[in-house]
Amino acid sequence: MKTITARSTKKDTKDAVSEVASALKSVDNIKAVMFFACSDYDNSVIALMQAEFPGITVFGCTSMAEMLNAEYTTNSIVATAFTDELIEDIKTVVLTKVAPGKVDIDDEIAELEEYYGTAFYTLDKEKYFGIVICCPVLSKISEVEIYDEIGDRTSCVFTGATASSTNFVFENVRIYGNGQAYENSAVLALVKSKVPFAFEKMEAVERMNVSASITKMADINPETGAGVGIVQELEGINPADFFSKIYDLPREEIIKMDINDVMRYSLGIVIDGSPFMHTTEYFFPDGSLQLNPPTYPGSHVELFEARDLIPTTREQMAKIREKHPDTSYIVAFDCAYRYLDGLTHHTLEEYTGMWKGIPMMGLATFGEYFICKVSQTTGMLLLK
Repeated sequence: MKTITARSTKKDTKDAVSEVASALKSVDNIKAVMFFACSDYDNSVIALMQAEFPGITVFGCTSMAEMLNAEYTTNSIVATAFTDELIEDIKTVVLTKVAPGKVDIDDEIAELEEYYGTAFYTLDKEKYFGIVICCPVLSKISEVEIYDEIGDRTSCVFTGATASSTNFVFENVRIYGNGQAYENSAVLALVKSKVPFAFEKMEAVERMNVSASITKMADINPETGAGVGIVQELEGINPADFFSKIYDLPREEIIKMDINDVMRYSLGIVIDGSPFMHTTEYFFPDGSLQLNPPTYPGSHVELFEARDLIPTTREQMAKIREKHPDTSYIVAFDCAYRYLDGLTHHTLEEYTGMWKGIPMMGLATFGEYFICKVSQTTGMLLLK
């Protein structure tokens, strides 16, 4: 068996870990365990999980909602044990030197290179893949810099997410690795796979054939990260005025939009015809726009309009299943906005049901990593 999955909804941390571990231990050839746990569980969850699997790589993060085998639950732990039928080797490192503008991953990259006996930039992307999970307590710009650093150093593909927490509150958010819980950090897992793998993503948006350059962004406070992602001009125009002109809406109405309204009209960077989404979270009274994830001045963006989540996902999942018919397991990094859309419209069961028939695990994230940091996206790692 390539993977074993387990879930517990027990409220006590020790009891929940014990239930999950008992289910995973039905096989004895485990190489690694990845888990997502409600942020209400205490920090002992990682030490308890590691103690259940001595000598085995255990890593993961907190989550606002946990998905396992096509079902979302909350206040739960979900976990997957990867066996030696799937993984030849795995090494995790925790990135802790990640202050804004001062991201330094040299030591951790060197640790990976020493472990595998090969340079990071020469990794065979047909044999190796990576998972990286960041803590949102980090400055948003630090996350982008981490992803950029990884991408600049290797052609090996990494996917991952920003850890999340209960009720969309940025508290008690942690990443787990090396038997410890961390804030202001990221965990990076580099896997040498025994099986072919692929990456796919989904987003429920439609191109509007309107593009713009970000001509001015706010200055960033390097100590606090204040100002990150604030767009002050699109094509030399105040963002609220730009949106008002495009959508034929009064400027005052644009500024008063809440996140549900604003998210109908998002910005994205298009690469090879594929959108990489940035959420327009809200407008400031002066008409400036908060963009998440942040990007850089001079970036060329396009405008997108939201599509209905259910038919769009159904269509995309059908194509993914057809393209990858021999998939044995999926890790899904599912944007929390997509999860909340399912809750709001009472379609969550229908939404998650689209993964039925394939063993899988996922979480509702505070941001997704798919080549670069994105939003409003489900990024997926598919293992054959």
